Amino acid sequence: MFTAVVDFLDNEDMKKVEAMYRKYYAWLRKRAMSHVDDITKSEDIAQTVMLHVVRYFDSIKKVDEKQLMCYLAVIVDNTAKRFLREEAKIAQVQALNTAEFERAEIRNVEEETEEKFSYEALKTAYENLDDRDRQLLFMRYSLKLEDEQIAEALGIKKDSVRMAAHRSIKKLKNIIEKEDAV
Repeated sequence: MFTAVVDFLDNEDMKKVEAMYRKYYAWLRKRAMSHVDDITKSEDIAQTVMLHVVRYFDSIKKVDEKQLMCYLAVIVDNTAKRFLREEAKIAQVQALNTAEFERAEIRNVEEETEEKFSYEALKTAYENLDDRDRQLLFMRYSLKLEDEQIAEALGIKKDSVRMAAHRSIKKLKNIIEKEDAV
């Protein structure tokens, strides 16, 4: 089960970890279920907690059972919260890709753009941008996310967000200018 992970433990400690696994795993899953209400996710959380136990086993083996239960409860709760936060981030990024995102308005892109071009021209140009540019502009100007959040969502470096936004706005302006020329 944990063979690859527990190679650094001696036989006695490995037996203790396996005993803890048999004794607490079902309880860990049940406690995780109270947070996530999903069997698969609760198993993931319980396994993550057991990996934490293995990693810090030298410290954990020194505590009594009552302290251990409290310790495990806190780890399960924190791990479940982290899983839920990660799930919420994924859902947020997925929401950016939905049809609602496609129809979203860009506001306050730049004062110059708002003054110079009509809303309809801006909307049409926005719809003609590629998905990445639309996502970037939507996150930056509609959702008002920080550069770090945008970088994480798009999988780019934080330092690249400002330049990418500038380029996206430039593309937006070029599309509007081309449409005005026609």
